[in-house]
Amino acid sequence: MPDYTEGEEDFGDVDFHKIHLHKTTAGGSGGWTFFNLFHRFNDIDIRFNDLHNGVMTFLQYGKYLSLVSYEDEHEPENDAPLRDPSPLAVYDSFMATDWIDLDGTSNTHSEYSVPSVFGLDLFDLAEPLPDSDIHRPPYRWVLIGPPRSGTGIHIDPLLTSAWVTLLQGCKRWVLFPPETDANLIGLKEDEQSIFWFKNRYESLKARSNIKMIEVLQMPGETVYIPAGWPHVVINLELSVAVTHNYASEVFLEEIWGSLCREGEGEFALRWLEGLKANGLDDLVDRIRKCHEEDGLGEFVSASFSS
Repeated sequence: MPDYTEGEEDFGDVDFHKIHLHKTTAGGSGGWTFFNLFHRFNDIDIRFNDLHNGVMTFLQYGKYLSLVSYEDEHEPENDAPLRDPSPLAVYDSFMATDWIDLDGTSNTHSEYSVPSVFGLDLFDLAEPLPDSDIHRPPYRWVLIGPPRSGTGIHIDPLLTSAWVTLLQGCKRWVLFPPETDANLIGLKEDEQSIFWFKNRYESLKARSNIKMIEVLQMPGETVYIPAGWPHVVINLELSVAVTHNYASEVFLEEIWGSLCREGEGEFALRWLEGLKANGLDDLVDRIRKCHEEDGLGEFVSASFSS
């Protein structure tokens, strides 16, 4: 993989020093620094959420980062032309199909492998949709964000577990056990991470009845998020990471209940068929049992009996 040096190409309004690359370029792993990815994929569209209602090219994003302020919004000497207390961060699940080198020889998905410690992702076994290669919800993302960007407090969808490997920069995490009072930690609020840390962190830290796990993640380190754990993340430096959500056998019953309750019945059926096709009868029996005990309805009865 090429390792680019600053000044190799002219990208006009993109000032790499203003986006702090001179501080963090050396921290990248496997060539996945912002600078390298920018040079390889500057013409592709990148996304900022799974709804795809925010799209710009990597080149446009570089220009945005050149303009945005990274300091506290109250600093009088801050003369950045664009003040954004919670800057845009890339959250792109299309990296396996769209992030392809200009010469077509490589894409980001082919450049890493899932850490073996996380085992089989059971959602991989779901039967595909008819006449389609799509067989599961989005589950892998490239994450790129400047200082002060991040992800507000949330629980990962469908009670999947997750791992996040940081390749450049620094991330700060706070995680809470599943039994933590959701209202107390702001789980039901749509609050950006920078404001969560400003408005809630200190008061929660001072409470003896609140358990939290704090992590300062550095390049080359992987954070594991168990299913059902609320967590909040903020980037302390310009950061590049890759993440996967996956279905673990450990949380099989919880995942099945989430699929049924959140309107994912069509996928649940295809997943069940995939488990059966792969001879995982013990898991099918566990799902049948929890489905009956939890009163989750009749929509899979035919599939169970086939």
